[in-house]
Amino acid sequence: MTSMPLRPVDGYPGRTYKFYDGPTVYPFGYGISYTNFRYEVTSSPESLRFTLKPYQHCYSQNYMNKDQDSPCPAIIIEHSECVHFIHVEVTVHNVGMRDGNDVVMVYSAPPSGIVAAPIKQLIGFQRVHVAAGQNVKVKFSFNACDSFNIIDAAAYNLLPAGTHKILVADETVPLEVNFNY
Repeated sequence: MTSMPLRPVDGYPGRTYKFYDGPTVYPFGYGISYTNFRYEVTSSPESLRFTLKPYQHCYSQNYMNKDQDSPCPAIIIEHSECVHFIHVEVTVHNVGMRDGNDVVMVYSAPPSGIVAAPIKQLIGFQRVHVAAGQNVKVKFSFNACDSFNIIDAAAYNLLPAGTHKILVADETVPLEVNFNY
């Protein structure tokens, strides 16, 4: 094997976690702490609405199930003034007996059924110190176009419509993205 493409092809898993759907031997960061943490997403938006500018067009998406197609499946990010920000607050609880540091990682997952879309992608992280039995609130602010985008096969940077997911450890929060025109 002299080359391995980014996306999985012909039995090769690809070179990135974004497309890997096999079993996880050890999760990222496993075994590097003497305590345990629990995460709780305490605030996040439920939906996000974009109003398209005159002459701004919707972009078609390839779906695994043709019934999923929507009136405006996606927009090209370069054609949009993306000033929409998503604010997410995560409470990190130290449920162990010792003080500890933890890296809170936030992922986004695109709407299901989009052909060749990543399973998830890292959109933010922050290291925190939490005393034993205490909790810390961590605030994240994400640009919607930068954090919930996908790159299609034609190399367009797209923001797909539909139910995106914000993932923090085992917590999953849905975020509905819609376009008005």
